[in-house]
Amino acid sequence: MHPSQPLLIAAGFGIVELVTELVRSNPDLIWTVDEQSHNIFHVAVMYRREKIFDVIHDLGAHKNMITTYKDPDNNNNLLHLAGKLAPLDQLNSVSGAALQMQRELLWFKESFSLCNPQFIEMVDNVPILQIDMVWCYFVVQDISSLSLAGIQLQKAREGIERAH
Repeated sequence: MHPSQPLLIAAGFGIVELVTELVRSNPDLIWTVDEQSHNIFHVAVMYRREKIFDVIHDLGAHKNMITTYKDPDNNNNLLHLAGKLAPLDQLNSVSGAALQMQRELLWFKESFSLCNPQFIEMVDNVPILQIDMVWCYFVVQDISSLSLAGIQLQKAREGIERAH
């Protein structure tokens, strides 16, 4: 077993106390990656481990570097991973399709809130991302986000017009 594997396993299972203690005792561990070049925050996003992901707020200056890190194998950053559907066991923890989608949307909004403009530009197709988010608002009937949805649709339209 590689010495960093317990950290990545703890991140995948959401054992925040262990991850926090290991990172606190050795801050360089935030750069640890698995066989697919995923760091602990990539793992946290993939498995929807909110408490592990929240550790990112305590990183200070390292936060921007770690959030913009792209794995060299497929060029994915945190937003790419946040946009993928959660593992089935996570989806099954919430009953009903609308509630599952609402949970996914909340997770994506949390991930998106950490992004700076440079980070968002790394996403392959931001206009489609904006449209996807608006569709999610519509499906879960999140009326409080209608003004935000309008802004996102306008940005999507501008992005599509620039591309064509």
